[in-house]
Amino acid sequence: MEKFLKLTKAKKYNPGTTEGRLPDKKWLIDVISTLDASDEIFKKDYIPPPKKSLIEEQKTIHVPNGFFDGLPDSRSKVKRRALKVLGEGKAKQRFAYLKALKAELEIQIDIQGQKVERLGESLKDPSTRKPADGTPSKAKASKRHQ
Repeated sequence: MEKFLKLTKAKKYNPGTTEGRLPDKKWLIDVISTLDASDEIFKKDYIPPPKKSLIEEQKTIHVPNGFFDGLPDSRSKVKRRALKVLGEGKAKQRFAYLKALKAELEIQIDIQGQKVERLGESLKDPSTRKPADGTPSKAKASKRHQ
């Protein structure tokens, strides 16, 4: 949006008011390419700037130990989540998520391994194969008659 506003100002176009409604990304790219096709965003080696997370933008305040001791109990009936120390809280959440993901992936790996073993065994032993027409296989039928 900033590029769009700079280009329209440089070309002395009046884009109108942009408050309240922002155009979609595709439209902005089309207009910027029309106004300035040699812009840096259209170059092959262009890398967009990294997005900032809200946690990184927040500033932390160091609170001395015991600062919250002795506060009266809340009268609110709604229990709110406690504030977390940003760095530690984010790292702990990420660790818990990755640990749960690892456990889920290990389960999926075991299930697939069992399937592969079952398929491998059925291919090795012809007596375990089911015939396509539903009749018992010759190996099983000869065992019954003996």
